[in-house]
Amino acid sequence: MNYITVLCPHSVESLTDTYYTDHHADCDICRADEQADVVQAENDTCAISLTAVVKTCCGHIFHEACLHVWLRSQFNAFTHGTCPKCRAVLIDVHSQETLVMLGRYASDVQNETAEIRARTLLLRQDNEQSLLQLQELEEAMVRRLRQRETEGG
Repeated sequence: MNYITVLCPHSVESLTDTYYTDHHADCDICRADEQADVVQAENDTCAISLTAVVKTCCGHIFHEACLHVWLRSQFNAFTHGTCPKCRAVLIDVHSQETLVMLGRYASDVQNETAEIRARTLLLRQDNEQSLLQLQELEEAMVRRLRQRETEGG
C-alpha cells in the first residue's frame, strides 16, 4: 500500500523506485538517491519502502518515506501538509476529505498491524513447535547412539 498517495490522492503520484538513479538526482529531504536516509523509528509505517519515490502536484520529487516523516511532523503540529521544498499545500488538514482519508489511513494501519501481530504469533508458535520436534529428534538420536554403544560394547 502506498500511504502517501492514499493520503494525498490529488497531490502526490508514485514514480518508479529507480527514479533517482535513472535521473542522476537525489531526494531534497535526505539528499540520498537510491534509498531514503531516514531513521526507521521516524518512519513509523514500516510498510513504506525506503526506495519508493513520489512526485508532488507542485512537481517536486521525494522518497515516500522522507515525505511521510515530513508530513507526519506537520500533522503533529496541527498544520497543513505542505511540500518541503516550496510549501505548496498537499493536504488541507481542515478539509472533510482529509479527515475521512486520515480516518481510513489510521484504520488501515491498525488492521495491518493486527494482521502482522497475528502472523507473528502464529510464526512464533510454529517456531516453538519446530524447536520441540527438533529437541525430540535430537534426544531420540542420542538414545539410539547410546543403545548402539551398549549393544556393541
